[in-house]
Amino acid sequence: MNETLIKKKEDILLEVEEKLKEEKWTRAAIESYSVKNFIELDSIIRMAIDEGFKDELKNLCRENLKHYQNSVVGLYIIGIISLEESSVDDTHIPQIIKLFMDNKKPKIAEFLAERILSYHENRFALKALETIYEGYGNQEELFNIKRRLVLIDSKDAANAKFLGEYYEKEGDKEQAMFYYRLAMERFIKAKSARMVEDLWNRVIKLYPEDADLVISVAKKISEVLSEEKTADMVFNDFVRQAMKNEKYREALKVLKVIIDFKKGEKQLRKAIEDCYRKIYANHSQLEKYLKLSAIGQSWKPHKEAIRIFETHIAFDQGVYVSHKSWGLGIVKEIENDKVIIDFENKKGHEMALEIALRALDILDSDNITIWKKFKKEELQILIQEEPLKVIEIILKSQKGEASSTDIKKYLVPDVLKENEWSKWWNSTRKLIEESEAIIQNPNRKNVIELRDTEISLEEELISKFKKTSNFENKVKLLIEYILRGGNINSESASSMVNYFNEIIKASSESNERQLISLVALKYSGYDKYNDNDVDSSFFFEIKDMVELYEKLDNELKKPFLQLMMKKLKDWDSKFGEIIINAPVGKLHRYMLNELEIFEKYDVINSIVVTSMNSFKEKPELFLWISKVLFEEDLKSLKDRLGVKENEVIFRLLSLLDILNEEIEAKNNVGRNKKIVQGIYDLLFKKKLFDNLINASDEGSAKSILSLLYSTMTLEEEVKNSYINQIINLYPALDNLDKQEKIQIRHPFLITRKAIEAKKRELAHILSVEIPQNSKAIGEAMEKGDLRENAEYKAALEKQDQLKATASKLEAEINQAKALERDKVNTSIVDVGVRVTLKTPDGNKEIYQILGPWDVDFKKNIISYHSPLGKALLDRRVGDSVEFTFGNEEKKYIIESIDLADFE
Repeated sequence: MNETLIKKKEDILLEVEEKLKEEKWTRAAIESYSVKNFIELDSIIRMAIDEGFKDELKNLCRENLKHYQNSVVGLYIIGIISLEESSVDDTHIPQIIKLFMDNKKPKIAEFLAERILSYHENRFALKALETIYEGYGNQEELFNIKRRLVLIDSKDAANAKFLGEYYEKEGDKEQAMFYYRLAMERFIKAKSARMVEDLWNRVIKLYPEDADLVISVAKKISEVLSEEKTADMVFNDFVRQAMKNEKYREALKVLKVIIDFKKGEKQLRKAIEDCYRKIYANHSQLEKYLKLSAIGQSWKPHKEAIRIFETHIAFDQGVYVSHKSWGLGIVKEIENDKVIIDFENKKGHEMALEIALRALDILDSDNITIWKKFKKEELQILIQEEPLKVIEIILKSQKGEASSTDIKKYLVPDVLKENEWSKWWNSTRKLIEESEAIIQNPNRKNVIELRDTEISLEEELISKFKKTSNFENKVKLLIEYILRGGNINSESASSMVNYFNEIIKASSESNERQLISLVALKYSGYDKYNDNDVDSSFFFEIKDMVELYEKLDNELKKPFLQLMMKKLKDWDSKFGEIIINAPVGKLHRYMLNELEIFEKYDVINSIVVTSMNSFKEKPELFLWISKVLFEEDLKSLKDRLGVKENEVIFRLLSLLDILNEEIEAKNNVGRNKKIVQGIYDLLFKKKLFDNLINASDEGSAKSILSLLYSTMTLEEEVKNSYINQIINLYPALDNLDKQEKIQIRHPFLITRKAIEAKKRELAHILSVEIPQNSKAIGEAMEKGDLRENAEYKAALEKQDQLKATASKLEAEINQAKALERDKVNTSIVDVGVRVTLKTPDGNKEIYQILGPWDVDFKKNIISYHSPLGKALLDRRVGDSVEFTFGNEEKKYIIESIDLADFE
């Protein structure tokens, strides 16, 4: 380690030691902490890891914790380093989360929980977020947290039930059933009989005719409810209805299971007999076999009665049979205890019924032998048109499994010629690989078999994943697999992991697909994935980050943004681009929160200015940012950015007119109506417009009144009510010219001189710096092995930064509007004026109010977005002005207003 690094290491360790001492001796109040403190600690931790002294840093904190167990600094540093090392001991940060939750600091607790979750799913962190979002009333985020909790907490039955109820209301029966069954299994383990019974009612309501599902659920609920009660519930809720709907086979299937729960129940025996009567109504020997088996009599064991009946009922006229010596035959007649059978070489053969039952095999009419003997022409057509159907027929005839040799023996030469076999088998084998009903025997290579168990949804998704070759489809199937509770780290999911890993490693793959593959593995919870292993150069070659973000499945967007934050220095500008240009979605608020947490106010200001400047072109964005700015917990952000409430509200009212005209012209009717409703809710239901009127002085009230006179879409009653309200406050305004138009001030006014300077800066980047960088990239590429080439990566990162800077400059230049001297209104404090102020002690201060690029404190040129600029705007000569700067209260009287000195 060189001297500079040693000095840096010593300084950092000393800085941390001082923080620990301050904490220890002053017992720094929890109230004094902010997210910014933890961001600073993150920078220290990252440097310690990169420069190789993390163990010393950790030991320093450990020593401190021996004396002060609640050291926030010590717990956080050890906790994050442990997470970086993939340690399972992650109790340190949960301890801090509890501390801040107990002290009503949810914003910090939320940040800390998200820090844990950026490494891996964690029950404590998710439970903390669940509590926090419930407190916020943030239903959308709360829903996502509950869904994640259910998948990692095997005891969480309540949330599984909640999600089932949600999906049932949404009409997604399959997803509802997934969560109901999950909840039921967990309530069964918890022995919660009442909840199990409630879930049974929901299941039977969703799938009232699914016998297999009912059997599966009945077997489980009998573990917590008594078997007798389970039998009664199933009989009353399913069997009765099935029989009423003439679904006798489904009813019988269930009855055969629940009679094991209540063996002596006459009602169940009678129901079984009734089902047999309906199913075999046309059987010549039905009554005889019912009597023989005593199926309806409770004195005979039910299993024996069912065996006797079903063995005998299989025999009837027209049934195919097989004898080991006499070959195939068909039952011609059954008379008393005698059976007459036509065998191939033994016609009219008479056998005692009991002997026939023991000596003959009853063949299904779908048996391959029957097809070959009696339906050969149909089989030859079927073998070409539906080869898998033929394979299924053979497998059923072979008790469910067969080798390729067995299959060939059945088909060659009777159905296929010898020279046709290979071609047919090769094409059929490909179809078998894609089949879900026919699978490869796991222990015998050349044997295939019929699936004897119902395929689980997870298995079905993995099967679909293997079959599709489309990248986008594979990503969607991975997401669905995880949402359905699949474990990406299980052996069965290895095909998914291997596919995405191969794409990440392939030099021929596009950066976009490689990046999506990384994000997919991050999202899935793959245990070998680590953000720190991701090469940041994956991001540098993405041409359009907004386009990629829009292309991503919704589930992958947040992991993508989290990864971007970790790997890109200019992540904040990328967030700004996405917020401005992508359709407004739930993650817009997440991105804005991150920008605020990390104090990226220049980017936030750019977003606000763009939305106000483009309120006509981007109405959804403007409405969203307006809602955000007027939220109670973000008032400080609005004030910090210097956003004037009347500037926002005037635009909202203007937008109402514009959108209603669009609706009348039948343009984007659905979208525009939704935005109009959002504006009405914000302005009038939330009393934003009322608050503006009540807080206005006469000058502001005049502007509001002019706007009301000019607006066309407010209901006359509402409009007149507000007009009267303003005139009652300021009677002199009753004489206002109703034709006077209110001018909405542009949010990004700049002098031409400042705009030209920015254009020169942009031109230098585009014509000098980027070409120089491209040359450096070319030289680095010649050294080969791009993934391990530090010079190449550095040059790529520089290119990304230059392009981002150029893009930001270009966007800002396009947003800017040149300040025109002849349009400056000197009757009020406007952008482009010089204002003379008098202080309470008689001193005078002179300021020029121009745009944000024109600021020059030495010349007393301030921005109209600054706190003082904002306080002065729209005021008149003689007005008193008060505003707070830092912790100091400032008071002025406006003495004069004239035109500023600018070109």
